Amino acid sequence: MIPYLEILRPHNCLMAAVAVVVGAAIASQEPLAPLIALAGLIAFLVCGAGNAINDYFDFEIDRINNPSRPLPSGRMSLSFAHVYSLALFALGTALSVFINPLALLLAVFNSLLLYLYAMKIKKRGGIGKNFIVSYLVASPFLFGGIAVGEPLVTLLLVC
Repeated sequence: MIPYLEILRPHNCLMAAVAVVVGAAIASQEPLAPLIALAGLIAFLVCGAGNAINDYFDFEIDRINNPSRPLPSGRMSLSFAHVYSLALFALGTALSVFINPLALLLAVFNSLLLYLYAMKIKKRGGIGKNFIVSYLVASPFLFGGIAVGEPLVTLLLVC
């Protein structure tokens, strides 16, 4: 697989995009397809950025446990992976401006949280780490509800 796609873990990103569609469908009887597609793309980009930054910070561990991944295998440089992930975070966040202010806020929050998780939080461990991972897994559903303007409906129905 192409290393620039592989580092994103596209299957995981696709699942995030599908969760956005499910969240939108739960929240609204008449979701707008172009808006949902954009929200799914944003989730894909932010999820991919999170996976790439995770690999960046886990480089030494992956050299032992996952040597075939793009970074430890040498198919992508560490510096490029870092810039690539930041660019994906920025693109996903920038695109969320076209949805609504709450979508922008969630995209920024999740991007920062994913970066901090990879950089520091994961290494600390503890139950806080588990809560963050659980939130990040659930947040695409919420993002779908936000995209159709019904975040509270989504939150109540998903919880």
